[in-house]
Amino acid sequence: MLLYCNMAIFHFHLNTICRGRGENAVAEAAYQSRENLTCPATDLEFREAEKEEDLVKSAIIGATGVTRSELWSLAETAERRKNAVVGRSIKVALPFELNEDENWELLVGYAKHLCKELGVAGDVAYHAKREEFGPERNDHGHILFSSRVWDDVAKRFGKKTRELDIPRLGSEVIGAMRKDWEQAVNSALPSWCSKKVSCAPLSVQKPGFLVCLHLGTYASEADRKGLGTPEGAYNDLAKEHNAVMEEIEEEERQIASIKRRMALLKAMETPAPKGPVTLLERTAEVEIALKAIGGSGLETNTIRP
Repeated sequence: MLLYCNMAIFHFHLNTICRGRGENAVAEAAYQSRENLTCPATDLEFREAEKEEDLVKSAIIGATGVTRSELWSLAETAERRKNAVVGRSIKVALPFELNEDENWELLVGYAKHLCKELGVAGDVAYHAKREEFGPERNDHGHILFSSRVWDDVAKRFGKKTRELDIPRLGSEVIGAMRKDWEQAVNSALPSWCSKKVSCAPLSVQKPGFLVCLHLGTYASEADRKGLGTPEGAYNDLAKEHNAVMEEIEEEERQIASIKRRMALLKAMETPAPKGPVTLLERTAEVEIALKAIGGSGLETNTIRP
């Protein structure tokens, strides 16, 4: 569950689709595209079309001339091991500041870049829930991509993409993927949006702030129905704590601003020394006064008439 808020947040979660856990690439494709798909390899049908009310758009990336069912059935049959990784999926939060067309362009652009870098086939879906939650929005995207290189001429999967299988190298690749998403979001945000997203942990961005817990499907549903869960209760307290921390930070900024203005006034009221004094020398005196109380320099429009 993504945290609801009226500003862009960074959320990037990568998950492997592993046959050993009973997971299936066709099932994941059906879920995110809100379609009814059948997997020929297992003869199982996955019915997700009844959930299509939150689907905005979906599209296949990097593979042409094949249907969604055919593509992910090929991904299943390409793997023979009973514990094989048959695909990977990414869930990302889409910015509140962008409209649906802009968010779709952002999501598809990133998915194309990812598939090109790894040489894989992908499947993207844009989900949005609005009416049920009133003004609160939960716009997010799903990117399903194969664990093997896709040959679009032969219409088949080739060698494994081992970059994400090696622990040390995989963590570096995932870190680069998260950084690419951060840059993509910040580039897409409008100029009037002063706050940018960051892939750095909250403990690094804002020491003292609490990180909210991830709620699974059932906990999310229970929380929305007002039934309450321990995780949801913790998240409510964490949000209250973070709101207080925000207020403290704002008060500290205001106090620092007042101190700078007072130092500037004091410096300007100091009697000028005998003899000619240049503007540069006078400015240097003010700078010294500001630094003495922790200021970083002169501010424009600090003194109002």
